[in-house]
Amino acid sequence: MKFLFLLSALLFLTINQGYSKRVICYYTNWSAYRPGDGKFSINDIDPNLCTHIIYSFARVQGNGLASTEGSDPEMYKQIMALKQQNPDLKISLAVGGWNHGSAPFTQMVATEQSRAEFVENSYKFLKEYGFDGLDLDWEYPADRGSPPEDRGRFTELAKQLSAKYQQEGLLLSAATPAAPSKYDGSYEPEVCKYLDFVNIMAYDYSGPWDRVAGHNSPLTSQKQTVEHMIKKPDCTPDKLNLGMGAYGRTNNLANPSVSNIGAPTTGGGAAAGKYTGESGFLSYYEVCEKLKEGWQKEWSTEHQVPYAHSGSSWVGYDDKESIALKAEYVNEMELGGAMFWAMDLDDFRGDKCDEGKFPLINTAKEIVNGKESSTRPSTTRTTPTTTGKATHQSATAKLYCLDSKQKQTYANVSNNCQSYYECLTTPSGQQITISRTCPSPLIYSEDKNKCVKEKELQDSPIKCSTKFRAPASSVSSTNCWDPSSVVVDSMCRFFTDCSTKSRYECPPGSLFSSSLKRCVPKQNVQCW
Repeated sequence: MKFLFLLSALLFLTINQGYSKRVICYYTNWSAYRPGDGKFSINDIDPNLCTHIIYSFARVQGNGLASTEGSDPEMYKQIMALKQQNPDLKISLAVGGWNHGSAPFTQMVATEQSRAEFVENSYKFLKEYGFDGLDLDWEYPADRGSPPEDRGRFTELAKQLSAKYQQEGLLLSAATPAAPSKYDGSYEPEVCKYLDFVNIMAYDYSGPWDRVAGHNSPLTSQKQTVEHMIKKPDCTPDKLNLGMGAYGRTNNLANPSVSNIGAPTTGGGAAAGKYTGESGFLSYYEVCEKLKEGWQKEWSTEHQVPYAHSGSSWVGYDDKESIALKAEYVNEMELGGAMFWAMDLDDFRGDKCDEGKFPLINTAKEIVNGKESSTRPSTTRTTPTTTGKATHQSATAKLYCLDSKQKQTYANVSNNCQSYYECLTTPSGQQITISRTCPSPLIYSEDKNKCVKEKELQDSPIKCSTKFRAPASSVSSTNCWDPSSVVVDSMCRFFTDCSTKSRYECPPGSLFSSSLKRCVPKQNVQCW
């Protein structure tokens, strides 16, 4: 029995060694009808791009599932054929969507018997076509015509589906709204218990329905959504996939000379894209075409996202740089992965943005799976910390990363480790430094390589310290009698490692602790 357990563990590690987190990609069955270069078919899918593909959408019919397009059954076969090239690929079926409406769901969840029938019928449908799971995309229980009782009935549906699906090896997930108030109004706290993972639709925070130029998916808003979700005991971070949009939302500016995020608009979206054909909406590759036509690109330091404008037309979207920052946040918060709506909206041909095929999805994939991305910003962008001295932080960050040859992180002892520096090197050899702030009240632990609660660091008498060593000029009088010792200068700012006879300097705000053999906040050191 022990041998079988070890063998299973080894097989699991072998199968999953290429992916440390989920990369969820929605596929839309109507994208095949777009004109010209916008047409997206199953043949355009890279089977190794995503860990999970979710086919959108099926519909609720009675107490069962039904396809929405006549071509769906044939398309199911084609998308399942991708597993021949990547046997580890998981393919789920999404049911619902914004245009589906609540009435069929409400009827189906009304009684325990009707839910039980849906469980059995949906299982048969998934097995018939070879799907690995079901994604519940009811938008939304207890909202948009759905009665308040549906909030609890959705939980019961998830519970019954989970009981059946788990024993049959099928996945169960749900797509949920970004706004905390909307989530709480539609879902009970315990619903996550019955889901394998949750796809947070962390986009559409603003759009042409507003009278200001609000961004589609600002990182600031996404962080608020995640922080709200992880407060629910059953919604553990590893179950949460942060949604990212491969598209932008457009507006018409009231005054073309006022184009910042928050600028007044006249309502309604700018002209539809020539491929997607929806007013107020542009795919990422359509945004790239607009930029080539001369639209002015801007960057919001506050929200860590780009936007662009031309005349009265305005779009808030994501590019490789903002996606990289979102992916890094996924890692920082130890979320389950990244989710994209939708793979057909990325530059899937690679000829509109000149960044290769699927540049947004590939950027997130590389980062959440521990690889450095060539899409990092070419200049240091610092996240404000409690000190509020951006210039000083930038200079300190460069000092921390002076001697880094690969990805490293260092606690910032100058503000008691409430923030940390991430040192990266791009494939071209350029050094990139990013300053990160831990969510309050967490502090950064170099040993654990993450933000933690101080009580998790009981093994150290001083909770905030760093392994950082900045090379310093040597001093001939250094007394290195013992090769294994570390000799500290009289002011404790400099120290010499006698094993290499190399002299180092602690970062600003810190001194060297002889007992810990590390640089710690200077108030923790008595220097004689």
